[in-house]
Amino acid sequence: MWNQRWEYDKNPEAFFAALDAVVVAGVPFRLALCGQQYGKRPSIFDAALTQFADQIIHVGHADFATYRRLLWQADIVISTAHHEFFGISILEAIACHTFPLLPHRLSYPELIPSTFYANCLYHSQNELVQRLTWALTHSEQVRESATELRTAVTPFSWPTIAPLYDTALAQLTA
Repeated sequence: MWNQRWEYDKNPEAFFAALDAVVVAGVPFRLALCGQQYGKRPSIFDAALTQFADQIIHVGHADFATYRRLLWQADIVISTAHHEFFGISILEAIACHTFPLLPHRLSYPELIPSTFYANCLYHSQNELVQRLTWALTHSEQVRESATELRTAVTPFSWPTIAPLYDTALAQLTA
């Protein structure tokens, strides 16, 4: 799954290059390309819509119900971002038991427990392709890891955060 904005700073070229390598290796997959588009989208998306037409199950913005369904159906979420302040879309996916493949940079090492770095974080394009191929061919291990990872995002969930906001706002108005 791709669930980020369709923008240059999300590095879609690396994402689609990894998918291309997986296709060449003969590993099957389905692809949901979610996300907002603002202005002119990177042309790589146009090429990818043709190249991966047989694998694509969704393209573009999804309403809440569709997005939620796609998150719960997804096995893997990938980020290739060059720029990320936090990674809310990745946390949404992890909360829905989706296994993340993320660059070992930006905010991602802070979001993922270090015990999962070896399988979830990558340092290079080759490592991304290796981890993606592994994840697509080890579905049982991926599901187990994704379930375990869900607890890592609990501190960011609304039931956890809302009382903290309530307390902070009460202190500001006291």
